[in-house]
Formats: sequence, structure tokens, C-alpha cells
Amino acid sequence: MPTATRDGASIVYEGDGPEGSEPVPLLEDPGYGKRLWRWQRRAREDEYRSILFDNRVTGKSDAPPCPYTFEVARHPIGGGHT
Repeated sequence: MPTATRDGASIVYEGDGPEGSEPVPLLEDPGYGKRLWRWQRRAREDEYRSILFDNRVTGKSDAPPCPYTFEVARHPIGGGHT
């Protein structure tokens, strides 16, 4: 599974749907992983490319170095950690 690194943590992500179709990132609340989107993912799979990821500390993604704050958790794929 592909990963991206953010603030010292590897974030696991995946995409599915027709290549070249419009990508739709499915973002969940902190503490949840990509499994949350399984029904929406199936409903859109013929028309859109779904981009899903496991938030930090969920699924196969890493935990960031401590201290792990809500500010870090609420910005899973960009910004927030300074």
C-alpha cells in the first residue's frame, strides 16, 4: 500500500475508481480510518476516483512523535503541525 510521510508519521492511502476520472478525497474525523467510507466508495466507484487514507494512529498509519495533540490530529494530510 502506498504511503506519504507527514510530520514524521507514515500515512497509508489508496485510490480506486476509473483512472483519469475526477478524484474525490474522502476525509474522516480524527480517530477513524478509511473503512468508514466503504459504502460511499462503492456507490461512486464507476464515476469517480476515491482517495482514502488511514488517519494517524488508525489502520496501518503511524503515530506521530509525541506529544500527539488534537491540533496534529485534525490536520491529517496537511498543515497543522508546527
